[in-house]
Amino acid sequence: MSRARPGARPVRTGGVSVVVAELDGDGAALDAVADLDLPGEGHELVIAVRSPGRAPHRVGSLPVREVRVVVGASLAEVRNAAAAAARGEFLAFLGPGAAPAPRWVTAALAAFRADARVAAVAARPRAGAGTGEPDPAAVCPVLFGAPAGLVVETRAFHWVGGYPAGPGAAAAEADLGWRLWSAGMVVVTAPGSVVAAPGTTDDADAAEVGALLAARVAAADADAADEREHAVVRVTELAPLLGDLAVPAPRVLVVTPDVLAPQMAGPAIRAFELSRVLDTAPGIGAVELVSTVRCDLADGPFPVRAADDRGLREAVARADVVVVQGHVLDHHPWLVDTDRVVVVDAYDPIQLEVLEQARDLPAGQRRMAVRHAGDTTSRLLGRGDRFLVASAKQRDLLVGQLAAAGRLNVATYDGDEGLHRLIGVVPFGIPDEPPVAAAPALRGVVPGIGPHDPLILWGGGVYNWFDPLTLLRAVDRLRARLPDVRLFFMGMHHPHPEVPEMEMARRTRVLAAELGLVGSHVFFNEGWVAYDARAGFLLEADVGVSTHLDHVETAFSYRTRILDYLWAALPVVATGGDAMADLVAARGFGTVVPAADVEALERALHDLLADRDRNRACRDAITAARDELVWTHAAADLVTMCERPRRAADLVDPRERAVRGDRAAAAVWGVGWEASARGALAHVRRGEWDDLSRKARARWAGRGR
Repeated sequence: MSRARPGARPVRTGGVSVVVAELDGDGAALDAVADLDLPGEGHELVIAVRSPGRAPHRVGSLPVREVRVVVGASLAEVRNAAAAAARGEFLAFLGPGAAPAPRWVTAALAAFRADARVAAVAARPRAGAGTGEPDPAAVCPVLFGAPAGLVVETRAFHWVGGYPAGPGAAAAEADLGWRLWSAGMVVVTAPGSVVAAPGTTDDADAAEVGALLAARVAAADADAADEREHAVVRVTELAPLLGDLAVPAPRVLVVTPDVLAPQMAGPAIRAFELSRVLDTAPGIGAVELVSTVRCDLADGPFPVRAADDRGLREAVARADVVVVQGHVLDHHPWLVDTDRVVVVDAYDPIQLEVLEQARDLPAGQRRMAVRHAGDTTSRLLGRGDRFLVASAKQRDLLVGQLAAAGRLNVATYDGDEGLHRLIGVVPFGIPDEPPVAAAPALRGVVPGIGPHDPLILWGGGVYNWFDPLTLLRAVDRLRARLPDVRLFFMGMHHPHPEVPEMEMARRTRVLAAELGLVGSHVFFNEGWVAYDARAGFLLEADVGVSTHLDHVETAFSYRTRILDYLWAALPVVATGGDAMADLVAARGFGTVVPAADVEALERALHDLLADRDRNRACRDAITAARDELVWTHAAADLVTMCERPRRAADLVDPRERAVRGDRAAAAVWGVGWEASARGALAHVRRGEWDDLSRKARARWAGRGR
């Protein structure tokens, strides 16, 4: 298959080259062209002839460019020859015997202006395989058009090698459309861009189109070298356009840099639960979950394993969509170059978290840690095709980050002005089934915690951005009113071997000892509660607590431990300032208090521990909201992304890549001084002094503004 990619060609910006492939009829085609409504100037009519001198010099207002073709040339060969000689920014191919509406080209140009991703506008969909019947009143994506009429960007046409020489006209259109889509561009139909074609669809043509597309699907699914060469879009991404053709369901790989084990922290839990939801989604194929660190879990409904770099490469090769977290790209930078759809799970604002997490390090190391966190974020922002956040506020943060990274551009904006397909909101969820305790966990098990003691649960680790110190002081005050109050910390030692104990954990132990609370009112689990065993701890508690400091990290965090409280219908006391606290306050799930306010925290804990009616009302409110909080509901945006995978337009569209520094694309789309010099030289060689002068004046005028 030809993939000719010439250097920058001088074209008339905004100009249209109308291509009439044959001039052996009665001149009806020329009459139709003369009636076309073409806005602006710089247009031309390119006519293919077998003998020179047969074409008129002008048709209506259009100058005529005559292109000689050999006898017996196919329609595709004739069109390729005409395209090679054309000077317009757009090629408007008119088929034999076709009758275009006056606004055929004008309506197509409007579609190009409205959406920078569009590379071709089919006058109408090709009846048969893979096109369907688009809404005549809307711009609709189609896989390809019909020979009757197609308006295509000239450089995009050459980028994919033009029409193939072998198949018939209908199959050639299908092949061209396939290659435009595979190269990261878009083909659509547009209201008003209409061409009436003679006759009806030939069964032989339809069969040839179907066979060609079936072969393309089979070759792409097998990653055949000749088919995958230069293709940046996988066949699973084209499935919505392929109609009844069988396309394998997208395969998904979820990659976490956290430990997958019975004792799991937030990132691993999230990766595991998202994998579980994806595995049950009917529109998704095989699902794999991989840890790049360690895996002590056995396979369940889907494979779960640890992988070194080689194993990760093999897993990525099996997938169509790769969901990544955290530092995965840092340790496996080759993922940046994969053609798989990469979904970045940005629920954890790493660069904000590290500002506080690294506070205990020496000054120089802290600066480097923050710098590395910024580099990690930049890699994720630069490579992601789709992004996940946990809240609307995180979405606002991500929009700003993407804008700063240059990822909000015409390619990502057009067709998705709200960025809803680019960014999905996927909060933490709760399991579909209510918790069930396998055995007693605290009461009567931990010495000092009695069967009826009012029990407060700290459900997770102790990190520098949390505020357990205010909580300890509140409990110290509270024991005067509730002498048998108890506070249990579920985890002091993170299960990830590379996460050290933080300074806040040390200070928590010290203060608890100074206040005389350890062993009587405050208890520490020095390990980490197994994920499957957490239900017992949650069900025995009376209140779940989450207190944090007033940091920038707080504003954009998503306190995942609170979801466990809600799973167990456990009333919550939380510091305000983050999305979860807003949810708790708005839905009556508990009480929200100001940061570092000992009195307010002590009062809130007392109310929920001493007032059983108030405690029960919170539990009832949580139970009523259970269906909204389950993982299957929370992960809906991710499921949609994986069921309908699509690379980010700006990462694959060669026109956007030209702007971002891709030299091959820049050579064709005329970006940079090298391309400008080549274009100027081409104008000189062809004697096109008017074009050269006009562009020079425009360039000079632009510098003066």
